[in-house]
Amino acid sequence: MSVQLGTGHIHSVSGATLACSLAGYVSPNVQSLKVSHSADRIAVKSMAGVTTGLIFNDDQLECTFEVIPEGTTIANAKLAAGIPAAGTSFTISGLAVITCGGIADALNGLWIYEGGGSVNGVSDDKWTLTMPMKRYPGISSGTAIII
Repeated sequence: MSVQLGTGHIHSVSGATLACSLAGYVSPNVQSLKVSHSADRIAVKSMAGVTTGLIFNDDQLECTFEVIPEGTTIANAKLAAGIPAAGTSFTISGLAVITCGGIADALNGLWIYEGGGSVNGVSDDKWTLTMPMKRYPGISSGTAIII
């Protein structure tokens, strides 16, 4: 249990859970995260080439999670260290509720892995897994549609 005195702070990412759509995936030990916001921007220009308006749409978030792969056994830790296929969805829960780009609960919810993950193993320390994921407010289900 933690106790804060003085000014309030968001402290740690403890309690975070990454539940994956992959069968057998074990939630790893979340060490850090970095979230960023972006949107599509269309500039409307006058005949003279001067921007007279901006149109923004398609808000999206990107978050890079760094985790320590772990499990109840070494076999489960190896499952947690695996990089999933592109298009794998994750449901994130247990993080602080913050607003990013107008998304009221930006961190908790459905995230999609689109590639770019990496595993870092060293000889004298724990392994880490880095996974960038994106969140699109217009996508509410991680169920694959077979085409």
